Amino acid sequence: MKQILLVEPDFYPRVALDDQLAPNGFHVVPVKRIRDALIKLKTQVFQLVLISYEDVDPALRFLATLRHNQNKIPVVLLTKNPTQDDLIRLSSFPPIEVIIKPYSLHELIKRMDDTIAEAVT
Repeated sequence: MKQILLVEPDFYPRVALDDQLAPNGFHVVPVKRIRDALIKLKTQVFQLVLISYEDVDPALRFLATLRHNQNKIPVVLLTKNPTQDDLIRLSSFPPIEVIIKPYSLHELIKRMDDTIAEAVT
């Protein structure tokens, strides 16, 4: 089972993602805030961070802190309407995958599996 950290500020989407990913081989540890995610990353081992924000700026702050601490865990960002500038700024914090909302569950699972596989090799 692949352990992932889910950062989603809204309760219902957080529960829905957990419910959808668990039957597909993911053990989801959900958190509401970026601060909580950073604490979890210090105390537990994850194969991937799945972060969901409409706006890219919170994700950028999270990635900057994460990479500043030399953490190379792969990150998948679920976001809506990123600009070209947003995508360029995000690409400076590899490994990062960006999935634009709305997305299919099949696409999300495939991209997460591929991202985890790339990190292992």
